[in-house]
Amino acid sequence: MSFASRLAARNGTNLRSFCIDHFLPFQGVVDGDEETLRRVAALARVDTEALWNTALVKAGQLRWTYRGIELHRTVLRRERIALCPACSLADIEANPGLRPNAAIHGRAAWLLDPLHTCPLHGIPLFLVPKDPTSRRTHDFAHHASVAVPSLAHLAASSVPRDLGSLEIYALSRLAGTAASPLLDPMPLAAAVSQRRTAAASKPSPPDRTPSAACSTSWSKPKGRASATTVPAQPSADCSRSSAQ
Repeated sequence: MSFASRLAARNGTNLRSFCIDHFLPFQGVVDGDEETLRRVAALARVDTEALWNTALVKAGQLRWTYRGIELHRTVLRRERIALCPACSLADIEANPGLRPNAAIHGRAAWLLDPLHTCPLHGIPLFLVPKDPTSRRTHDFAHHASVAVPSLAHLAASSVPRDLGSLEIYALSRLAGTAASPLLDPMPLAAAVSQRRTAAASKPSPPDRTPSAACSTSWSKPKGRASATTVPAQPSADCSRSSAQ
């Protein structure tokens, strides 16, 4: 879903308006509906399979799949956006011709509720303040725009830390890598619950929650999407996702 949201931002509008302008079902984008994503790929003139392969797809009530891996609602962030300040700054630097919020790519790992540390930079993820307007829910680029003014400060002031064992395990499962003969046969949500229960009986580790949300304001992009859609590139990298 971050791809469709960034595509909307690149065309100077928000995700809901973009869907209306191009006759796309908003819920279809949110749910990773295959036909809807094919239409998004056609609008953006990108490879359909590349977009589909990085999508978070709704598989049932409170259940999604990512590359064949089942993810229950309890292990996903669906209403709050988490991002790594350093990764986001790198995206902006690599795409100087784009609006900053359109340049930042969502990573599949950022959707995992057990993950609070960037696996690449080893700094806390930033949890963007929840927008009180429900119409902005699931609009990744909108939420990213809230964080943009604070990214440099957040990246510079973050204290590096190692990934926790639960974070490492969740990332291994997301990548489809064997991590535990005992837990791997379980759905990820059950495995995470088991590990959290076991950890609760041990001394408390250092705080691993994402960075505190700031109250930075944002400026709404002006203009509406035109009939000609500006293309954007989806990423085939498993660390980036159209899901968020």
